[in-house]
Amino acid sequence: MKRAIITIILASSLLISFCGSRVNSQEQSAMQTEDLLSDAKCVPFEIYKNLIYIDVTIADTVKSKFIFDTGCLYFVLDSTLYVNNFGKVDTLMRAVTDGAGENKEYGKVAKGLWNYQFSGIKYSERNAFVMNLKKFIRYEEVGGIFGTMFMRKSNRNIIVDFQNSKIYLLKQDSNKKIGNSAQGHYHNFHHVPFVKLDLYINDSVKISGDFLLDLGAASGITLTSNTVKDYNLESNITYSEEKKGVGAGGAYSYRVFQADSASIAGYTVKDFKAEYSLSKSGALSDSRYIGLVGYSFLKNFTLQIDFKSGGVWLKPNETKE
Repeated sequence: MKRAIITIILASSLLISFCGSRVNSQEQSAMQTEDLLSDAKCVPFEIYKNLIYIDVTIADTVKSKFIFDTGCLYFVLDSTLYVNNFGKVDTLMRAVTDGAGENKEYGKVAKGLWNYQFSGIKYSERNAFVMNLKKFIRYEEVGGIFGTMFMRKSNRNIIVDFQNSKIYLLKQDSNKKIGNSAQGHYHNFHHVPFVKLDLYINDSVKISGDFLLDLGAASGITLTSNTVKDYNLESNITYSEEKKGVGAGGAYSYRVFQADSASIAGYTVKDFKAEYSLSKSGALSDSRYIGLVGYSFLKNFTLQIDFKSGGVWLKPNETKE
C-alpha cells in the first residue's frame, strides 16, 4: 500500500484558470456530461476527513464502510471487522507491507476467495490483507480498503464527481472523455496511475514530471523526500510549519509550504498549500516519482480514470455563485 491514508486536512482557497483554448459553455458541458453518464452505473460515496467511503457488503451479510483508494494494491480488511465476523486473526499467515510511515507494517493474510458488493456490483478478490486500520485511520466505522486492483482487473473506466459525491462506472467500451488529458499512464513497475504536473513553488523553483494519483492521500500535493534532496528544497522553500502524521508503516514528518501554482491537463491552480516529506524511508521517500496528488487537490475537478490504460482526464468543477 503506497501513501496509505494520510488523515491531514489542508484547507486552502484555490483559484483555477484554463490555459490554451476556449472553455465550453456550462450548457454544452452539462449536455456532454449527461450523455456520457446516461448509461453508467452510479456509486454514491461519503467524505470523511478527506477520504472517500463507500458502503460495502462482504460475504453477503457483513456491511461496512470501505475506503476507495487508487493508491492501494490490496483488498484490505480491518482486523476488528475480521475478528467480529470471520475468526481469529492470530491463526492467519503473517505478512508485511509499507506506506507513508518509515517502518514496515505487519498484518495477516486471509487466504481464499472474498466476495463483496456495492451498489449492486458484485466482485471477488483472492486473499485479503488484514490489519489494524483504525490505529491510523482514526475512524471507528472503517471496515476496509479497495481500489486499484479491483478497477484494473475489471478494466473499469470511472468518473469521480466530487461535487455530488458519486462515482460513475462507465461501459468498458466507452471512448468518451470528461475533459482534458492529464497524460495519465502506468509505469512498468507500478499499478497506480501517474499524471504529468508542473509545480511552481516560487519564481525560481519549478518541478515537472510524474506524480502518483492517490485518492487515498487526504492531502493535496506532496513531494517525496527524494525530490526535496534533488531540488535542494530545504534551501529554496520557506515552509510555514512542520507536522507529524501516522500512516501504514507508522509515524512520518512533513513540512507545509505555500505554492505559487500547479498546472495539470491545461488548467492552472493558484495559491495553495502543499507539503514536502522528511521521511528517510517508505512511500514518501520513493525515488520513482516526484510526489503524490491527493484528494485536497483533485476535489476541485471532475476526474476520469481509465484503469485499463492508466489514462486520466480532468475538468474543473463549476463554481456556484
